[in-house]
Amino acid sequence: MKSNEILTYFNDSKIHHLDELYCSLTCKSPKNAPSKETLRRSLNRLKNQGDIYLVSKNIYAKGKKLTYEPEYDIKLKRLNNFIKNQYSEINYIVWDTSWLKIFSHNYYMTSYKVVEVEKGFEETIFNYVKSKYPSTFLNPTEKEYEMYIDSPDTIIIKSLLKRAPVLKSSKGNFPKIEKLIVDTYIDKAAFNWLQGVEWKRMLNNMIDSCEVDMTTLINYSLYRKNEQVLENFYSTIKNYRNETDHINQFFHYSVGESRDSIDWKAINSRVKENLILTSCKCPKNKCTKEICSDNRK
Repeated sequence: MKSNEILTYFNDSKIHHLDELYCSLTCKSPKNAPSKETLRRSLNRLKNQGDIYLVSKNIYAKGKKLTYEPEYDIKLKRLNNFIKNQYSEINYIVWDTSWLKIFSHNYYMTSYKVVEVEKGFEETIFNYVKSKYPSTFLNPTEKEYEMYIDSPDTIIIKSLLKRAPVLKSSKGNFPKIEKLIVDTYIDKAAFNWLQGVEWKRMLNNMIDSCEVDMTTLINYSLYRKNEQVLENFYSTIKNYRNETDHINQFFHYSVGESRDSIDWKAINSRVKENLILTSCKCPKNKCTKEICSDNRK
């Protein structure tokens, strides 16, 4: 089966799970259906072509969303190279809060550079960077953020969490968009201009323009032991985005219209089960165990 044939399954504007598509294709034409691995490769090909994008692990939707990859300006490149030339063996990322300006549109936002360093090397990098860049702070307090940190030349040195979502490229290593969503909500002193309605506005703008992987977002939030950011993410999606929105669909298939609480760890499996139940029309007694019988209960 060709990729274009698989793409026809996305004409309903719904999200689709890998296993759901595999179930539908196999039950429709058992002899001509691709293997699950072939289907996965076809979906990845369609994604690379910009025909579909990733909503969560193994969950896709029709459309094109860009992977968040901002440009490094000359000052950021120099800072990155300054650290890399002396401490290339240490894991770190370098980024600028001004990158968030295109999403927040807040004229009063604070601009400064951030260097996040693997645990145990924060002071080493701080002392080294401060030797060239005097306006450098190590893990600033809330008061320091308010009084001293309001300049593009300011550099913040902080810890890089072990499982933080990071994108590595030839230009440098920087935070993935899911990390920015979670960190801007949790670290209120560092991002005091991005709270409340402004955070929700930023979130909606990010979702409109960039691919946001819900699996990555949920895992990182749970790793930071903060379900509140997920609850606020959920309420923002339900209140600000229409029913056809793909992330809104993601929550619809996992949570439903009413709920007391959300089992965030099981949310992806719930989406898969409900998509199979609603999308695969094959009779239950024709589904073999390896296709979908385990999900049609």
